[in-house]
Amino acid sequence: MAIGIVLLIGSVFLFIILMTVILPKLFLTVNYNVTEPCDIGTKRCIYKGRRCIVYDGGKEIRTYIKKYLLIQGKNCKMLRCKTAIPIGFIDYDIVVFDRYNKVHQIINVKENLVNTDYTRRVELPNETAYVRLVIRNVNGNTITNEPVAYIPKKKINWYTFFAIMVAALETFTLKVSCSYAFGGVFRESFIRSGKGLLVCLIFAVATGMVALITVKNSIKRSTT
Repeated sequence: MAIGIVLLIGSVFLFIILMTVILPKLFLTVNYNVTEPCDIGTKRCIYKGRRCIVYDGGKEIRTYIKKYLLIQGKNCKMLRCKTAIPIGFIDYDIVVFDRYNKVHQIINVKENLVNTDYTRRVELPNETAYVRLVIRNVNGNTITNEPVAYIPKKKINWYTFFAIMVAALETFTLKVSCSYAFGGVFRESFIRSGKGLLVCLIFAVATGMVALITVKNSIKRSTT
């Protein structure tokens, strides 16, 4: 019985690590459609008592965003944009880069502008070194639907394949470990019995749900 319980606990722990840590790290890594920031900082100034840098909008956004400010707050940084045209509604992504030019976070902003010349201030992580803006919708007109971050379908398919293989192996291991832990002298019959089959089916459904939830959460994190 002790061997069965140890095998049961060990196999479940290994299964969880494989499904939620190792396989996602191998196959659910995020790709980005954005390159390093290309907007040019034109000057440093003081905005409402805070240090900030003024950037000219690059060619991808200057039709809608003329300039933007990166403002140094007390415990964070902030972004505020000056519009190039009167805007009532804007939907845009802020791609946050750290000092190593690595994507740190993607922040989506949807705003109905009260002042059509300036957007509201958006709080950014303190690790922010640069940003890149991706405009999605202006005044109800779609500018781009292309995702900033995504997980390739091929990687998702490979994750699903290996997740099924791991789940199948764990189902068999679970069945054997349960039979040794709780089957006693009848463990061989328990392995062959309908009760053992039912345990396997329940576990297979549970593992499938774990795999789907992991994929869903990984995709959600990649696009927000």
